[in-house]
Amino acid sequence: MGFVSDGPKATTEKLFVAAETDSELATLDTATFPTRWTKVGEVVAKQARSPELTGTSEGRLYGYFPGEVGRGFVQELDRTGNAIGERVTDQVVLRNDAEPAAAAGSGWVLTK
Repeated sequence: MGFVSDGPKATTEKLFVAAETDSELATLDTATFPTRWTKVGEVVAKQARSPELTGTSEGRLYGYFPGEVGRGFVQELDRTGNAIGERVTDQVVLRNDAEPAAAAGSGWVLTK
């Protein structure tokens, strides 16, 4: 899951979530209780595992799609789950020894 700005210079954002068991892409409304899951589309650029999502302050949504060693990729997605542009495969490095993430047991996805 990842927060994504609603657009350039926007003061609002949405929390996007990729379902673990299928290709569903949704937003979670964190302003309601209980939180509300709203399906917005299907993740088309999928692999066997759901992507880890992140966004930019310009409103762009990205997914890191983990795979076998050397097979993961980063893909920009539109807000309904369709792939935009080319996959980034040869520049993706998955590390879990970078500080301070290693101290917390987290991993990092770095691009060159």
